Amino acid sequence: MPEAGNAVLICGDACPSFTTAHTVCAYAAEKLAAAGWRARVVFAGDLLREGNCVRNLKILLEGSSLLMVAFASAGGSLPAPLVKILEAIAAARSAGQDTGLLRLAAIGCFPCGGADAENALDMCRSFAKGTGMEWSGGLAVCGWFTGGKPFAATGAGAARLRKGLDAAMQSLAAGQAIPESAMEQVSQPPDLSSLKSSVKKF
Repeated sequence: MPEAGNAVLICGDACPSFTTAHTVCAYAAEKLAAAGWRARVVFAGDLLREGNCVRNLKILLEGSSLLMVAFASAGGSLPAPLVKILEAIAAARSAGQDTGLLRLAAIGCFPCGGADAENALDMCRSFAKGTGMEWSGGLAVCGWFTGGKPFAATGAGAARLRKGLDAAMQSLAAGQAIPESAMEQVSQPPDLSSLKSSVKKF
């Protein structure tokens, strides 16, 4: 197993505190940290509001080998704040300002799967290829609505989703790509009867 390193997890939603992407991003960071990684969660909107985005990214990503992006998408596209962040990273790498990043993984949260999920994750895969990073896989989380709350507040129905995320983070922490089994687990929508009725917002 490779030595644990630094990971940056970027939640790319416009209102990240209220989305499923925020929930899974925070959970993924916890699992990477439990595996010995130094994992930091940031919001794309915060990076953009804090002035010099390129400089902020350089400082943030310095010494990090793994970048993970998480986002919610209802139309197969990436959120505008995340697109701007990815464009800034691509520009920096193209200009020879190497951020040190070696791998990219993505978690997309969708009302349902199908073409929308494939298109959004394909954009992330293409970005990795175009910037010289290794594509470590993507997860299409389908049909989950946590409202940004931690999994503990969503009832027992999130057990399968957590299991899939656990497997994905274990593989990433070991320097491997996300396994197909994890992709299959998170892509299955929840049994709504087992989720608490208070969790409503995507």
